[in-house]
Amino acid sequence: YWMEKYPERTQLLVFSYEDLTNNYSGPFVAERIAAFLGEVNRVDPIAPESIPCVWETIVNYKNVAPPPTEETVSEDMEGTKWQQATPPVLEQGQMMETPLVVEEPDILRKTHADPSSLREGPKIRPYTQKNLADMQAMFRRLSEKYNSHKGFARIMASYMEVVSNTVPVND
Repeated sequence: YWMEKYPERTQLLVFSYEDLTNNYSGPFVAERIAAFLGEVNRVDPIAPESIPCVWETIVNYKNVAPPPTEETVSEDMEGTKWQQATPPVLEQGQMMETPLVVEEPDILRKTHADPSSLREGPKIRPYTQKNLADMQAMFRRLSEKYNSHKGFARIMASYMEVVSNTVPVND
C-alpha cells in the first residue's frame, strides 16, 4: 500500500520491525526515523545524542534493568545529598526559562519504561507448507515489483530467507 501511495521514495521511510528491535541496528533505525521526521516543517526531533537512550527506554525496555527497590537503593543512596526543589511561581502563560534540576543518585537516573507492549507471543509459529509457499511467493513478487527501492528489497530478501529456513508443520 505505502509503496504505491508514495511513488516519490523521498517521502517514504521503509524499515523492518526486526531492524528496529535489533540490539545493533535498532538505534541506527531510530536515528533514521528522527532525521526523516526532522525534514518536516515544525517537527523538531530529539537531539541525536539522545536517540540511543530513547531507543533503549522505549524499544528495548525488556532488556533494561528494572527500577531499583528500597533494598538496592538504600545502600547506593548513603551520603547522597538531595536538594529540595521548589518550583518558581509563574504567572499564567509564562514559561520557565530553564528546567528545574534536582541532584539525584546515579542509580535513579536510568529510566525504566514499561509501555505495556503487546509484542509478546509464541516464538515458533506453526506454518503449513502451503502457508510458507504463499509467503515466499508474495515476498518474491513484492521484491521484484519494488526492486528499485534497495531498502525494501533487502527487507523482502531477509523475509524470504526466514521463510525458506522455516520447517513446516504437518497438515
